[in-house]
Amino acid sequence: MRKFFFRSGLVFLLFFLEMNFLNLFFFQAYAVNFSILLVIAWVVSVDFEKVWWPIFLLGFLHDLILSQKIGLFIIFFLCLAYAIGLVSKKFIIEKRFSGFLLVIIFILVGLWMGEMLDIFLDNSFNFPNIWIDLKNNYFGGGKIFLSSLLGIICFYPVYKVVNNLEKYLSRLESRLRISL
Repeated sequence: MRKFFFRSGLVFLLFFLEMNFLNLFFFQAYAVNFSILLVIAWVVSVDFEKVWWPIFLLGFLHDLILSQKIGLFIIFFLCLAYAIGLVSKKFIIEKRFSGFLLVIIFILVGLWMGEMLDIFLDNSFNFPNIWIDLKNNYFGGGKIFLSSLLGIICFYPVYKVVNNLEKYLSRLESRLRISL
């Protein structure tokens, strides 16, 4: 039960920070989606089976506050987390350079797919408007490069917080097993 409250608290805290304070540090055009970074950090730190519920909650909050349609980001976050979990089980992510490159690929693909889903939702799946929006705002002016670079830089603090929280929760669980 403690894990549920700690993980839910982290979801609400990150979402609150993303909605209220992080826009002060980033330009709106180059904002980083910390929800996607949190999903990636959780699945890299812990198995998908252990964190699917907070990811579902994060997707629900994202849909409720930022999106017009409920369910799209829930499905996106869960599918992204499941895919990362499958790939990270196949290629064991260790503290080697190949694991680091794999995590960078996860970040780039996740942020790009999240941005594309945002663009599709903003234009109500009207494909001529989507193409114009992509050409003018995303590919022109280097937004894709700068937002990817900022996402990679911002991933480390998110990963560090998630990893420390999960280590703390596993220590609590092991103490509980010893005391029983």
